[in-house]
Amino acid sequence: MRVDMSRLSTSGPRPGSGQRAAPPPVKFSSGGGSNGGRPPRRSKYWTPRTRRDALIFLAFALPNIVLIAVFTYRPLFTNMYYSTLDWTLGAPDAISVGLGNYI
Repeated sequence: MRVDMSRLSTSGPRPGSGQRAAPPPVKFSSGGGSNGGRPPRRSKYWTPRTRRDALIFLAFALPNIVLIAVFTYRPLFTNMYYSTLDWTLGAPDAISVGLGNYI
């Protein structure tokens, strides 16, 4: 019986085992460059592209947010206010009773 010795290597995952080898570690230069061995500096956050993308997002999202606020949250808060009043339908005056309607 012959044994294939290349398959018995322990230096990495076996072919067909479904495991991937770990990527090599990232090494930064230790001198001579302007970064002094530090990772490369991240670019400015608000580049023209990210600013444009943010404006496009706001152009699509703001109308939806306004509609939700007008047709959902405004009636919710006005109903909470009306529930603190003693108000007969059609009467010109409403008397504030606070949380008396709930007690």
